[in-house]
Amino acid sequence: LPSPPSPPSPPPAPPSCDGAVFSIVQRFKSRAGYAAEVYVPQWHLHHTITLDFGVPTEVYAIWSAELAGVTPTTATFRLGAYGTKFRLHAQGQPPDGCCIPCGDRRCSRPPPPPPRIRSPETSSRGTGVWG
Repeated sequence: LPSPPSPPSPPPAPPSCDGAVFSIVQRFKSRAGYAAEVYVPQWHLHHTITLDFGVPTEVYAIWSAELAGVTPTTATFRLGAYGTKFRLHAQGQPPDGCCIPCGDRRCSRPPPPPPRIRSPETSSRGTGVWG
């Protein structure tokens, strides 16, 4: 017997990054850092959201999500079972604008400044020749 046709699959859920908003809720005086909240109207279990801080940032505590990956200036979070927002504590300067890339939306950041090359005149070691 042929099997009955399967029902059409539902349309894919909108990505969790759609409409997500980052906001700083507290700045810490004791060390350079802050607490932030990310509002996620399209919350889906295990979806990931990336925050592009634009400045060197270290995330050290998270609630309602888990850290899935980091670079010096970004962090990717995997959403937990339930919520509309997750919180994080981070060390570093609070970003002027935290970008959340989503679909075709990319974060345009200026390129990092070129590394400073010290000339021999300014070097404390002189010519750098050993011996």
